[in-house]
Amino acid sequence: PGPKNPVVDKSPRVGGPLGLFRTLSYILSATLVGGIILILFAWPEGVEYPVCKRFIRVVSVAGFVSVVFVAVYTTAQYSGKGVTSSISPNTWRALWDALPGQALLLRVLLAAAAVWAVWEPQKVLDPGTQVASVVPLFALLATYGFDRTGGRLPAIGYVSSILHMVAVAAWFGGLVLLSRVVLIGPGEIDLVQAVRGFGRITMRAMPLAIVTGVFATYRFDGFSLFTSQHGRLLTVKILVVGFMAYATWVTRQFVLQRMSRVRGLDIRAAAHL
Repeated sequence: PGPKNPVVDKSPRVGGPLGLFRTLSYILSATLVGGIILILFAWPEGVEYPVCKRFIRVVSVAGFVSVVFVAVYTTAQYSGKGVTSSISPNTWRALWDALPGQALLLRVLLAAAAVWAVWEPQKVLDPGTQVASVVPLFALLATYGFDRTGGRLPAIGYVSSILHMVAVAAWFGGLVLLSRVVLIGPGEIDLVQAVRGFGRITMRAMPLAIVTGVFATYRFDGFSLFTSQHGRLLTVKILVVGFMAYATWVTRQFVLQRMSRVRGLDIRAAAHL
């Protein structure tokens, strides 16, 4: 008899695209909810700006699309079938067998609800629609707290992961809205209040993000930062977070010193920020 045929792994290679869309969905969800947090607590006038409405709408739709792609590629990975065979939502039932998959299915529904919730941003401020609009957004963030299972103290870990996502979103999403909408030109006192409010939010969000991030490191890696691939990735993340904390402090000092008594945002201050 001739030589035996080698076993060929025919499972789809989806790691690259899946990682890309996971990252995009994480970024876009944080941008959307963090922007809404800034509007709720510091810049309610933002819902009247056409550029702000357009930004929120684009981010919400892009976020929904990215989450759908995550579901498709994750199904292909779980089932071993091709990507085209995993496009139909009927095939996503394979995700229901694990907690991260269940969270992902719920995330698809909440991402769709988020598009409705923010299509008219005024709804997040209207007392009659505020709860119905805000709850899906924060529930969307909460699903990211269940993306990883196992580790030490799992029950506390899920709560910590949700708080971590909210803190990161408040910092990162507020920063993106600030840079892409608020600081694109000069404006009235409401823009100054938005910058000041962002400073207050970050001074609360950054410590929470650091504390919950340290707990996540202990939970999954036990501070073995150099002996595992994930630990080495966390080392890079720690350096980035350190720079973020420094930038937050510098921005806060600039706001306190240069913008404490101004009545509007001029071009020079906006460009500097």
